[in-house]
Formats: sequence, C-alpha cells, structure tokens
Amino acid sequence: MDPLSSFTLALGLPAPWEVVDVAFDPKSGRIDFHHASAPGTRFSCPHCGAEHQPVHDTLERDWRHLNVFQFQAYIHAKVPRVRCGTCAKTTPRSWRPERTPIAASAYGWRSWSYWSPSIKTMAVSQIAQLPGVSDGRVWRTLDHYVDQAHAQ
Repeated sequence: MDPLSSFTLALGLPAPWEVVDVAFDPKSGRIDFHHASAPGTRFSCPHCGAEHQPVHDTLERDWRHLNVFQFQAYIHAKVPRVRCGTCAKTTPRSWRPERTPIAASAYGWRSWSYWSPSIKTMAVSQIAQLPGVSDGRVWRTLDHYVDQAHAQ
C-alpha cells in the first residue's frame, strides 16, 4: 500500500475523498495533508439532500487536525459547491464546510478517543487545550455530533 493510501485510511476519509499530497516539515513541527475527490465526482445537495449533483465550483478550506505524533497537522481541501437540479439552489459561499466528511475526520469522535475517559468531566475550554485548538472548534464538533444523533 502506498503512503497516500495509508494516510487516507488512517484519517478515516470516506470515498470519494483521498489524500493526494503530504507536506512534512519537521523543523516547523508541521504536517499538511491535501485532500481531493476524483474529477467528475457528484455530491449530495446540502439543502434538499438530492444525490448525484454536479459540482458548480469549489472553495479552498483548511482545518486544524489533532496532532499526528508530536506534529501539528492541517488538512487542506477544495470543498465542492453544487448547483442542485432538484431544488435549484447552489451551495452558498457562507456554507459551513465543518459538516463535510473531511472535517468530520479532522475532528471526529474517533480522533478524540485518546482523551475520552477524561473529557467527560472537563470544561470545553480545558478539552480544547489538549490538542491546542479553540473552544469554538470543540463546540462546533459537539454541535455536529449532537445534530447527527438527533437525526438518527
């Protein structure tokens, strides 16, 4: 298995997403993962949920991932915007891409499992200090998974 495929699996990225490049700088203590989907991939409409909608354009987005080993990790991806043939809406530029599978891999509960025994009794500001992220990032992650649980 090649290294890029290994990183795709390790980060838990669902198809059609994959790691296409990794930039590692040990001097700055940073590793950057660049994600992409195959050209021609179609996505669901975030408004009505209609599947197999063509990509209208993309927005470059970056996320801070939990550390990989002792290195700060960042994820970079061009998040697709769709123009829906069902509801005729286009994904707005202000759409919060934190709800994409890429962001879920960056801040999914699987990523937090290392701290899970202790975080049950901690304040959000304390949890955010563990990986060195903002408490707003932790709240957005919590909101995402609470919404997902309610939907189920």
